[in-house]
Order: sequence, then structure tokens, then C-alpha cells
Amino acid sequence: MLCWKCKKNIDLEKTHFKSYCEHCDAWLHCCLNCQHHSPGKPNKCFIPDSEIVKDRQKFNFCDDFVLKINDSEKYTSPSEAASKLFGEDNKIETKSTFNTLFKD
Repeated sequence: MLCWKCKKNIDLEKTHFKSYCEHCDAWLHCCLNCQHHSPGKPNKCFIPDSEIVKDRQKFNFCDDFVLKINDSEKYTSPSEAASKLFGEDNKIETKSTFNTLFKD
């Protein structure tokens, strides 16, 4: 997992309420390290009825907490996701198939 603050890798299988980063002492069981954290959503969380947390950098007792494994996996571009799913060779085949649809 990556620390939300220093972005360094931490070797933990499970976080406890008061787990902290060994590199920067940031709390790990906090909103900023949760997969459900979403700044654009109400209460900044994907879970609609989650408890209100005032300080998202501090540890909390949220029952919906799910450790965010890797930030980069969350923000994959559509083309990267397609190449991961179908492989790199599929791009060429798909493009040629698409182009044959519009030939007269």
C-alpha cells in the first residue's frame, strides 16, 4: 500500500485504527487512505450514509473503511485499461475491423 501523504510503499497486510506510516507518521486508517474517499461526493465519500468525519487526515472509526491499495490503479485511462484487458495486439485488429465498416 501507499501512504496518502508521503506516497512511499508500506508493507502492511491490515491497518488498525491507530496504524501510522513508518516514514512520515501519517495516520493510515483515515479517509485519505480509503478506496471510498471521493472529494466530489456528499461527505466526500462514495458510501452515501457514511459517518461524518471532520478531519480526513486523522484516524477514524469508520466501519466502511477499505484500504486503498494503489492510487495509480484507480486512475487508468480507457486506452490503458483496454490494452490491459485485451492485450496490445488487439488495438491493431480492432482498428482495422472498425475501418472496414465504412468502406464502400
